[in-house]
Amino acid sequence: MKNINRQTHIFIFELVIAIAFFALASSICVQFFVKAHSLSKETNDINISMNLATGYVEEFLNDPTIYQVNQEYVHYYDENWKDCHKKNSTYSIKIYCSDKDSIETIHVRVYHYHKKIYSITSDQYIKEDNHES
Repeated sequence: MKNINRQTHIFIFELVIAIAFFALASSICVQFFVKAHSLSKETNDINISMNLATGYVEEFLNDPTIYQVNQEYVHYYDENWKDCHKKNSTYSIKIYCSDKDSIETIHVRVYHYHKKIYSITSDQYIKEDNHES
């Protein structure tokens, strides 16, 4: 009788060890999946940020008068990168243009809430028209 009881205790102990090992392995796998999802979301946000910021720079390079110098423009986007109002925004893009010595500069910064996730700066030489009579 003691032998059967002893075998039962050993079996239960082995079962508990197996369950503990499975739980530990599962928790590690879940952490990997969560980290992978987080990196995927972050990468997607950076890709969309780059595309939008580059688009604003291209608009500026095609028509430097599109933005007034020394004025900041802000565009707001929701969590799905759709245009929205400031109060519903998750992302914002701030555009600022400056002018110095015939060189206009555009600064585009993309934010997730208040954390900067991407920025780009571009310069363009503006030829001055000097018409002498």
